[in-house]
Amino acid sequence: MYTQHIGRREILLARTVFAVIVVLLTAPSISAAQEWATLSGRFLYPPELSADANARNDKELVVNPKNNGLANVAVWMYRRGKDLKPLPDEHPDYKAAMEHKKSIAFANGNINSQIFLLRTGQPLEVINNDAVAYDPSFTFQNLKNKPINRPLPPGERFQVELKHAEPLPVLIQCAVHPHLHGRLLVMDHPYMSYTDKDGKFEIKNVPRGEWTFQFWHSKTGYVRNVKRGTKEEHWHRGRLKIDLTADKDLGDIEISQFRSAI
Repeated sequence: MYTQHIGRREILLARTVFAVIVVLLTAPSISAAQEWATLSGRFLYPPELSADANARNDKELVVNPKNNGLANVAVWMYRRGKDLKPLPDEHPDYKAAMEHKKSIAFANGNINSQIFLLRTGQPLEVINNDAVAYDPSFTFQNLKNKPINRPLPPGERFQVELKHAEPLPVLIQCAVHPHLHGRLLVMDHPYMSYTDKDGKFEIKNVPRGEWTFQFWHSKTGYVRNVKRGTKEEHWHRGRLKIDLTADKDLGDIEISQFRSAI
């Protein structure tokens, strides 16, 4: 009887183990099964201030006179403190993009963008396409990233690779031509973007779930006081928790903060 009882238990255990193995073998991989969502929206400058903003001719304050869209609002997934939670496998498109080198170029007396996006471990090349020398410097907040300040003769270039994420966009400035500056957003994930000339942004292939995103502009710092529709909102330190169980369009977001910041 005892031997028979043990045999039945072993049979039940074997069947259970077999069933688990079948499930594991037939289930799709995490990356294949993962569902994705797109986050989008449009940031607007207060319309009554738009004419004055364009009269300033300020490269950091780019407002579209046709629709009040505000360019260069940085957007990224915030992953610190209580919002630091494991990320699922990323979309294959992001893995492929990691192999591509990012570049910051000086040409025709200008820098080729006001905001640059970079992932930790991704190659970054700084290029001088002009006939004059530049001296770009990077002011990092994360002390694990060593400061960069090196001469860049005409036609030359240098490459760097940053190992650590930065909490905010990093100031890039030429020591010789201080009016030439931009910002570098360095993250340890791919979920970041910035607004175009119409104030629009889009982050594709975000793992579905609830995530916190942070919003920042060089003229306001954190985007804290906004208006969506008729509703005034306060985003603490520019952060907004967003349910991305499906595609999410935040709609038009007017940065009312500019009324007191400029």
